[in-house]
Amino acid sequence: MPPSACLFWGFLSGIALHSLYLRTPFELSWLFAGACLFGWAAWFLRSKREALLMLACFGVCVGLMRFELARPDLPANLRAFDPSVFAYQLDGSPPLIADVRSALSTRIQTLFPGDPGRLFAGFLYGERKLSAQTKEEVRRAGLTHLVAVSGGNVTMLFLALSRVLKPLRWSKRRRCIALTFALGLFVLLVSPQAPVMRAAVMATLILLAPLVGRIPDTKHLLLVAAVAFTIWRPESMLFDPSFILSFLAMLGLFTYGANIGEWIEERTRSSFLGELVGSTLGATLLTTPYSMWAFGNASAIGIIANLFAVPLVPWTLVAGSLALVFPLPPFVFFAELILRATLGIAHLSALVPFGAWSRVIVSPWFMFASYAAIGWVWMSLRRHESIHRKLSARDRVSDHTDGIGSFFFT
Repeated sequence: MPPSACLFWGFLSGIALHSLYLRTPFELSWLFAGACLFGWAAWFLRSKREALLMLACFGVCVGLMRFELARPDLPANLRAFDPSVFAYQLDGSPPLIADVRSALSTRIQTLFPGDPGRLFAGFLYGERKLSAQTKEEVRRAGLTHLVAVSGGNVTMLFLALSRVLKPLRWSKRRRCIALTFALGLFVLLVSPQAPVMRAAVMATLILLAPLVGRIPDTKHLLLVAAVAFTIWRPESMLFDPSFILSFLAMLGLFTYGANIGEWIEERTRSSFLGELVGSTLGATLLTTPYSMWAFGNASAIGIIANLFAVPLVPWTLVAGSLALVFPLPPFVFFAELILRATLGIAHLSALVPFGAWSRVIVSPWFMFASYAAIGWVWMSLRRHESIHRKLSARDRVSDHTDGIGSFFFT
């Protein structure tokens, strides 16, 4: 494990440890002394294993210190593993940003009256003003994540701006500055929520990596994003559902989602289908146990609904954005058609009997057992894959040596 990964995991462990013992004060002077001691030991120890252990302990002390500094400002009713209390209330937007959002909402409602416009505002910047009936249908269909602004919005903005800037023939440094500035403006527009911050940090690091001669590693970037957000809001580690669900979904994409996608692509010869099904199943598998415990909701029909609704979102954002800038009838008609199709998917999915369950009571131990089983299955699959890869390599070597022997003795 790289030294930076040991440090980051230690920091997150310190945040999690103090989150469990929320009401226990930790002496900052002792934590600082421990951090200095472990940091000194990590620097001077010659054994790599011992140095990494000391570096992880240094990270734990820093994580404990960061949470202790934030503890006096946390809500008094916070309790670990209590789904009735969360700390995910964000600071209000600055007046200028709030005015921009209000103006956008008014213009969107002028172009797309009613729930289609509210749905597009949810796609664009996370506004949640759907009617009560539509909101319930979206929840039962497992499509709530679409109307909550997420990392997908940042990804689409990143790709769109990259293509716009490409013909300008700017240097990598200028493109990086322009894209980072645009991402910062978007984060301010939608409020710095965990999924957006995670995607923005990862996108910025992907931009910076080539400038410093590094190859970006998505799993390491995800870890860096988690550390960056918990430095800012340490209570998010255990008490912010959007933070937890965002990183669980990304973990599902990197693990089960990638393997399922490759398996489907090999058999269907369709990378689009493999990516769509793999990402849907991977994210659903990793987020469902936590959603059942935190919100008491589970949606089986959501897997099918997402397969039809998710591909429509990029087209909706493109057509709707064009309609906002150029309010021509073709753009408005096409965007509203897709928006109504998405609402229709939610409506039909909500009609399926037993497609979704509400008020599911799940204990934390059931959630932990579910994730332990998911992790055990994943490790077993990786072990089986590693054995299969070694056997295949041995067979190739055997075939090669047999070929050499037949060449000499025939």
